[in-house]
Amino acid sequence: MLAWTRGTTPAGAPTGPAVAMTRVEGSSPVSATVRLTSTSGGTTVELRCSYHGDQPATLRLVAYGPGNEQEQIGSWQGAPGTDFRMNSPTHFGRGSLSRLELVKSDGSPLLAYDVP
Repeated sequence: MLAWTRGTTPAGAPTGPAVAMTRVEGSSPVSATVRLTSTSGGTTVELRCSYHGDQPATLRLVAYGPGNEQEQIGSWQGAPGTDFRMNSPTHFGRGSLSRLELVKSDGSPLLAYDVP
């Protein structure tokens, strides 16, 4: 279950449950959770990601909205055995943010989360 919260939560306070992203195919060298917070200009996505691959890889977080419109909201270099945290805004707000995908640099999806 995902809880949308308003952007008025005091600093450091939990903003709702973190939800695990699911593998798109077979195995993935990445595991991640997301937490969504509704803001006046869209949504803030809090990502926590662990990379378990053998080689460094460029990873991107992509948000999807109406009509399959997409917006890259972050990218980073995944290094073997490391964790990565990011808070990124997207202009897609409640009701228009439909999906988040964590993809490799070539665009192949690794993990996804379909927003209820």
